[in-house]
Amino acid sequence: MDDVFDLEEDRVKREIVQRKARRVLIQLPEGLRGQLFKIVETVESTGAEAFVSGDPCYGACDLPLEEAEKLNVDLIIHYGHTELLSEVGFPVVYVKAKARTPVSGVVKKSLSLLKKYDVIG
Repeated sequence: MDDVFDLEEDRVKREIVQRKARRVLIQLPEGLRGQLFKIVETVESTGAEAFVSGDPCYGACDLPLEEAEKLNVDLIIHYGHTELLSEVGFPVVYVKAKARTPVSGVVKKSLSLLKKYDVIG
């Protein structure tokens, strides 16, 4: 299944076009690296040039601001985390990349198995 994550392609395209971004830096955590080509294609489909941060990403507070300045990009697309700081001095679009994996059945089954415990942890 290729669509394991909701990468919000339409919203990403809309943001790039509305902001008139020509150079876009993509940042994503290790767990989303398998989606990289799809994300690059999404960015490039707007006519923008895509750059990928190769540095590790440890959360929304770990933005590649220095890298963005050196590359002279117009926008950072940050995948995998929600907005932490409202103003970082650079245009950033945050994409949660929610998993599309159904989990409700597993959660319900786990709850019944955990009922016998008074304390967990």
